[in-house]
Amino acid sequence: MIVRRMADRQHHHRASNRPGFSGQHEGVRNREKPVLDEKRLAEFVRVIGVSMFTEKPVKIKLFRNEEDVELIGLIDKVATDSRQLKIGFEHTYEWITLDDVIEMKIVL
Repeated sequence: MIVRRMADRQHHHRASNRPGFSGQHEGVRNREKPVLDEKRLAEFVRVIGVSMFTEKPVKIKLFRNEEDVELIGLIDKVATDSRQLKIGFEHTYEWITLDDVIEMKIVL
């Protein structure tokens, strides 16, 4: 699992933004994204609200075909029209798509 934390100092580009990246590695099978129920989605909404109100960091796990990605950072902004979250790290940020989120919790 790939982990990015608030203290990371480099800006992370998605692999799909790299020239020549096909989106799959040879020999890697496509995994199926877990289906999230309404209870899980409601919990995400609660976590987003608590995180933004208290300014506590969140741990978010994103589904990827090759390997899940875990982010730990502060939710800076919610873009409801594009269903994205802006996650802030120490010196950078990343926009993530809510449809990729499979786990989310407050970091205590």
